[in-house]
Amino acid sequence: MEGLKKQLTKIDPGIAGMRFETLPFRKVEDFDYPQIAQMINDDAPDIIWISLGAPKQEQFIYRLKPFLKKGVLFGFDVIFNFNSGIEEYKRAPCWIIRLWLEWLFRTIQEPKRMMKRYWYIAVSWPKLIWKEMGKRKI
Repeated sequence: MEGLKKQLTKIDPGIAGMRFETLPFRKVEDFDYPQIAQMINDDAPDIIWISLGAPKQEQFIYRLKPFLKKGVLFGFDVIFNFNSGIEEYKRAPCWIIRLWLEWLFRTIQEPKRMMKRYWYIAVSWPKLIWKEMGKRKI
């Protein structure tokens, strides 16, 4: 997290005064959402970046949102690692990124982890979309 803060502060020195919080590794249902929301509400940010990996961060955002007074939540995956200066996280070559195939590059680099993730997303998305569509009032 410090590496990310350092890199972003180079772009905008005002970032140095912003909170960067590392959450403990645990199951999504085991977080203390009211306490986390209180910390966020005390800072009153307009934008809240979450990076826990998919689909965990989406579930985290869904559970956290009711406790927040303001702010828009965005979920990011490995982009924080790419911009933190950690050497083990390498971006795909530019031509792969331009073809929108970085997901494939990452799958080749980490097949076991990424295939499990993509399978979970493929299976859970139709259910989530159906559930959200049921909430809409026309």
